[in-house]
Amino acid sequence: MEKINKPIGSQIISVFLKFLAIVVPILVIIIIIPLFLSIFKGNDIQPVDDSSLQLQIINIPEEENAFYDLDKIRNLIDTKNVPEGKELVSDYLESDQWDQEIVAQLLADNEEALQNFTFAAAKGVFQLPDADNPSRISSDMPVTAMNDWREVSRLSGVKAISLAKNGQDKEALDEAFKSIIIGNAIENSQSLLITHLVGIEIKNSGLDVLQKVISIIPKDSFVLSEYQSKLENYQAKGNSTPFSTEYLVCKQSWDNFGQDNNTELGAGMKILIKNKFYFKKNLATSYCFDFFNKLAIESEKDCSEVKKVQGSTIPLEEGNLIKMYFTENLVGKHFMGFYTQNEIGYNNVLEQKCATENKLKETILIINNSEEITLSNIQKQYDEIHKNSFKVIGEFVCLPLKDENITHNDLCVFGIKNSNNDYYRLQAPSDDKNNVVNKIQKGQKIEISGELINEESDIYKTLGTIKVMGVKYLYTEEKDIE
Repeated sequence: MEKINKPIGSQIISVFLKFLAIVVPILVIIIIIPLFLSIFKGNDIQPVDDSSLQLQIINIPEEENAFYDLDKIRNLIDTKNVPEGKELVSDYLESDQWDQEIVAQLLADNEEALQNFTFAAAKGVFQLPDADNPSRISSDMPVTAMNDWREVSRLSGVKAISLAKNGQDKEALDEAFKSIIIGNAIENSQSLLITHLVGIEIKNSGLDVLQKVISIIPKDSFVLSEYQSKLENYQAKGNSTPFSTEYLVCKQSWDNFGQDNNTELGAGMKILIKNKFYFKKNLATSYCFDFFNKLAIESEKDCSEVKKVQGSTIPLEEGNLIKMYFTENLVGKHFMGFYTQNEIGYNNVLEQKCATENKLKETILIINNSEEITLSNIQKQYDEIHKNSFKVIGEFVCLPLKDENITHNDLCVFGIKNSNNDYYRLQAPSDDKNNVVNKIQKGQKIEISGELINEESDIYKTLGTIKVMGVKYLYTEEKDIE
């Protein structure tokens, strides 16, 4: 019996040893090494100082907030009369074909929406209610429908072009400006990234329309003069809040990560989260901070200085299991990859903003060039009108009396004294109290052009009377007046 049992015992021991040879390494790999890594390499960093990415509490009364006017536009847009295959604005910008009857009907169909758009532009201040308090920011916050805002902006563009084609220059420019005003207000507000992008898009569309309107109105139109400085007021300010909101959402995700009620995580991921080496919440949060803080810094810069941002974490080699096995904060790096994979998208936000700002500067130059053409035409007209007229340069004065002892009233009789101390009486072109002569200040050096009437006065010193046709101001910034 002993001879038979000995081989059986040896076989049992042999099987057991083989079992240990298989199981022990597995236990070492799955439990022992991760346990040692968690104990000796599991220390997390201190919480990151993220004060630079904190949001403010914004209090804008509802009656002053353009958001509520834009929100009324929801479901009001009626595009049934848009010709089939025709895109709002883009086709009207690129083509001179214009069916005024169709356009008039389209605008009539959307009169209420356009009116609310006008109210929003008049306020010029925007704040998304869901982003006016840091406590409201979360990954599951409600999504505001903004497509109708874009649509009504396009309708406003069609209206602006229509007004320009009808010769209503100022009204057309004012209408084009509405999209610029609203887009700029949204862009500069404390908002979500998607809201920020919608603001940039609306502003960009408004600039396209404004350029089209400028190309339609007459080159010698005077209405453009006030719009250059007005447009300069709508240059984008540095606004980092959209990236701050992205950071806060990312941070909140890490704060809630690994909770027992999180059904989206698999069993294996939940085990990794419990290991202090493979998941370090503060370190993971620092990845978010580093990435979005870089974007926030770039967003505050002048566009000429903006640089592309890259994530600070080293991408995981997902296929290299050995490297992943010994990767500190494996879970944090894995999920941060979802943000850094969209690195191009985040940088595109900065690029779109700068492209729109460059278009704004381009539009200012277009207005400048139009004004220069207008002023050049004015000068040509002035020279043509006055080339054969009598001209005299001198000081605007009240004509002196020939004899101080003669009884006279105290009224000032307008005149001009030249360098030879000769005087000429000035006869205004009209009795209007706002005529060009009445606008001249006493002592102003001017050039007068007009028709000279050789006549003498019994009371005042004068070589004659000039029927004023034009006044040119000298050594001042006053414009010539005709």
